[in-house]
Parts: sequence; C-alpha cells; structure tokens
Amino acid sequence: MDHFRERFIRGVPVRQRTDSLTPRETEVLQLIAEGKANKQIAAELGLGVKTVEHHRQQMMKKLNIHEIANLTRYAISKGIIEMGFPSQRTTQLEGSHSAEHPSRPRPRK
Repeated sequence: MDHFRERFIRGVPVRQRTDSLTPRETEVLQLIAEGKANKQIAAELGLGVKTVEHHRQQMMKKLNIHEIANLTRYAISKGIIEMGFPSQRTTQLEGSHSAEHPSRPRPRK
C-alpha cells in the first residue's frame, strides 16, 4: 500500500493502462463491446472460442479492467464503438406501436 501512496505523491499513475492492444485484440474488443458472445466472435473472426477467451483475458490484464461492462466503456471512450440509437429496422418492426410508448398505439392521422 505504501508503494501506491509514494507513486501517487510523485504524480506517477497508480493504475497504469497501456493502449497497446494488438489489432486482433481491438477486433475482439469491438465485438465484445457490441454484446457478442465468445462463440459468435470466434465464428465471425474464424478463431477458436479458447483463442477469443485468451484475447479477452490479455486485454483485461493489459488495461487492468476486470468486468465486461468496463471493457465496453473503454471501447466507447476510445472510439472503437459508438453509442447509437436503435436502428430504423427496429422501429419499423414495432409496427403500430409508438417508439416512445411501446404499449400505446400510434395516433391516427
């Protein structure tokens, strides 16, 4: 604990992050942040599930991130993925329901 206090006092970051993800790790991060499961990522990238799990573990270790939700936040903050609104296709599938109140029908014109 004293080691961390000394580093903090000297102005050295206590929690060091490295932004040196490999291109493959960045691809895996993007797909994780998009909510895809390891099996889906493996199929999309032509990798084994264990390889995807290894990339995820390496990213978490490099970035000192321990939860998937925080990986997603990291990906957003670095511009790897963008936060967006539901696609128009989703809105079209809702049919006669209002996007603001899905349980209410849209008013007639």
